[in-house]
Amino acid sequence: MNITIEVDTEARAAYIKLSDNDVSRTVAFDDTVQIDLDESGAAVGIEILSDVLGITVPTAHRQVE
Repeated sequence: MNITIEVDTEARAAYIKLSDNDVSRTVAFDDTVQIDLDESGAAVGIEILSDVLGITVPTAHRQVE
């Protein structure tokens, strides 16, 4: 599987998808980052709220490309 980045401009958030595995639970890393884990504890995805980064989501998307 390729790593993908999904952008939600309304929520001002980005989701980095690391795996196609089902999400078993979500762990809050801090107030701005949540990590989705599968049943074995491997990271499935990471959600990042862009407001706290001081950048807009489209800018962040261009930086990753």
